[in-house]
Amino acid sequence: MLIAFGESVVATGIGASGLVFDAGVAGAALLGLTLTAALWWTHFGDDDDRAEHTLRSAAVPERAQMAINAYFYAYIVMLFGVIAIAAGVRLSLEHVTETLAIGPALLLGGGVALYLSGDAVFRNVMRLGRAGYRAMAAVLSLAAVALAVTVSAATALATLVVIVVVTLAIEGRAAAARERVTA
Repeated sequence: MLIAFGESVVATGIGASGLVFDAGVAGAALLGLTLTAALWWTHFGDDDDRAEHTLRSAAVPERAQMAINAYFYAYIVMLFGVIAIAAGVRLSLEHVTETLAIGPALLLGGGVALYLSGDAVFRNVMRLGRAGYRAMAAVLSLAAVALAVTVSAATALATLVVIVVVTLAIEGRAAAARERVTA
């Protein structure tokens, strides 16, 4: 997963190379990098220790099934999402102030939806809290497809960043509230 995120950063740089580097391209590249960072945080934030603990505390047959479901099936969905996002961001940089064709728009919004769906499955399998926020964010991410084809690539990118960051903020507040209740 880490390598896929790294490659998406590289794809953003490659997408910006050869373009006239104006404020629009710089802003869109920054939005693409911010989106990648936010998605990185959804997965690598603070749940690694809890996932490892959940896996270690499961019975051996259950552990094997959890590992296959989380680290294979959910990861495949997440990886395809990151690849689609990287391609969508790269293509968005070429048309940052324009509307996108349906293909690049689907790569962008659909890629985020795919990634968040896989992440929700991963969280559910690994018992890392409520996955509903990420599932809802996945559905909302599809709205960025409509924004990309009707408004602009930059609007779609900004919307996706807001969706992911707000989802993380809501999850953080909900987790803090749950901790206060149990303390």
